[in-house]
Amino acid sequence: MARSDPEPFPWQRVMNIGLGLLQLPPEHFWSMTLPELKAAVDGLFANHPDSKPLARVELRELMQRFPD
Repeated sequence: MARSDPEPFPWQRVMNIGLGLLQLPPEHFWSMTLPELKAAVDGLFANHPDSKPLARVELRELMQRFPD
């Protein structure tokens, strides 16, 4: 079986999302981690018809973890 090289990281697409769609200033974009960028994108589409609201238990857990 031939081994294939992994796909390169899609920097252009990620920059389009961060700098274009989210309109982040470059210094904010480049200082973000990928999980932070994912959270920002997820938040942008939180009201999308395909998204589901948090379950009550999930909300309670978040409120306990982050009481502020």
